[in-house]
Amino acid sequence: MENQKLEYPSTSIYMDNLQDILNQNNTIINLTGRQRMLSQKIGFYCEMILHGNSSKVKELEKTIQLFEKSLQVIKNGGKPPLLETNVEVLPLDESLYFSLSMIENNWSIYKKSAENIIKFATLEYDNSEISKEVMNMQIRIIENNGESLLNSCNNLVNGCSEYYKFKILELYNQQ
Repeated sequence: MENQKLEYPSTSIYMDNLQDILNQNNTIINLTGRQRMLSQKIGFYCEMILHGNSSKVKELEKTIQLFEKSLQVIKNGGKPPLLETNVEVLPLDESLYFSLSMIENNWSIYKKSAENIIKFATLEYDNSEISKEVMNMQIRIIENNGESLLNSCNNLVNGCSEYYKFKILELYNQQ
């Protein structure tokens, strides 16, 4: 008798399901983890612009757009922007909505201040003291909200990690 590989249908289905869960886990962890980095990058670019490096305005705009697009994919599902993967992210599970809402609340304040910094950095004013004071006020908002946005993003990373651990255990227990 020749050596033949026996494949049991239930094992094959289990492995396919496990691979799907692991792919979702890896992609959402990469995507949500990147949000942490992007929040810090936005704050860094705002500080650089405040200190006169207006060449960072375009980078700041791109980073804000990437954060925003990624947030929509995390919430609604879809292809993650600028992430090398073939995995389409599923919409966020309802059990993680609270963590997402914390990000959205922090993000709306953070984003508005970053956009104001862009506006004031690209406009010419007769009285640069007014512009400088408005920019300083916006950077204080960024500084005061940066850590809470970072922590909110981190909470979602941890929540997603726990969620997918549960999904794997659930799949295992179905065997």
